[in-house]
Amino acid sequence: MRGHPECGVRRASGIAKEREVLKTALGALRSGHWPSLIGAWLHFEVSFMVWLLIGALGVSIAEEFGLSATQKGLLVAVPLLGGAVLRVAVGILSDYVGSKSIGLAILGGELLAVAWGWLGATTYPQMLGVGLLLGIAGGSFAVALPLASRAYPPAHQGLALGVAASANSGIILAVFFAPRLAQTVGWHGVFGLMAVPVLLTIVLFAWLVRDGKAPRQEGGDHWRRRLGEAFRRPSMYWLCFIYAITFGGFVGFASYLPIFYHDQYGLNLLAAGSVTALCGLSGSLARPFGGYLADRLGGLKVLLVLFPVIAGFVLGIGRLPGLTWSILQIGRA
Repeated sequence: MRGHPECGVRRASGIAKEREVLKTALGALRSGHWPSLIGAWLHFEVSFMVWLLIGALGVSIAEEFGLSATQKGLLVAVPLLGGAVLRVAVGILSDYVGSKSIGLAILGGELLAVAWGWLGATTYPQMLGVGLLLGIAGGSFAVALPLASRAYPPAHQGLALGVAASANSGIILAVFFAPRLAQTVGWHGVFGLMAVPVLLTIVLFAWLVRDGKAPRQEGGDHWRRRLGEAFRRPSMYWLCFIYAITFGGFVGFASYLPIFYHDQYGLNLLAAGSVTALCGLSGSLARPFGGYLADRLGGLKVLLVLFPVIAGFVLGIGRLPGLTWSILQIGRA
């Protein structure tokens, strides 16, 4: 018995629409300098892995040093705080010196950080120092996203930013593979292995990214004037507040989740890493889709829907529901 003709028409219409969307997206990606977009994505991906490496190995480090809950929280927070502070300086230097040069300098700093974690860091204070130096990797955000944005025309910058920002999938690689590697080579050895992708990224970033130096500005205090103008804009404070909730919340959750699931739900090192990787995957997949929606509906409209949803899921997680419900709520948040 043959299907109704209208079903076939609808199916064909749906396929045609999907092809049109794909064609539009590919055309948008080709409208700019896509090698720079790849370089920006790779820089952010590997830097994200480095930035959250302590969080991914937090259970092993805490067990070796016998850390309290407060010490665990501080250890995980130091790289995030360091990255938040350094981004301001990185953003200024990127405009003044050039994103490519600063991006390579950040990768060099990451090499020093993982080398210290590999060959040293035998006490808790030293690990705090490693964490502070790892904060350099958090500055990648102020390099990768401007590179992606400047490589594309305004009409397609939302998609370009979404693609580049999806490199927070580096957390998936870190929290999934780092605990497994630690069982074989130890958590110090994982820091040493991390030097390999950092070195490869240095080579590829230098090759792919267009050398877009910042235009010369009149007067040596131009960056001070621009910074002063930014501080006088109320919108900047609102954007910082929004950013702290969205991206800051994502990074904070992702960094502490292995310890959270180990301490609160009794999961072992590998299981806690796998759950965290699953939650990170949901966030990474949502980013390009969010950029696509923002281009068409407007960022403000998207955020007005997202914030109440995020608040509801976070309140639910605070009640420590069953493991399955906890994973579903954190993944959605």
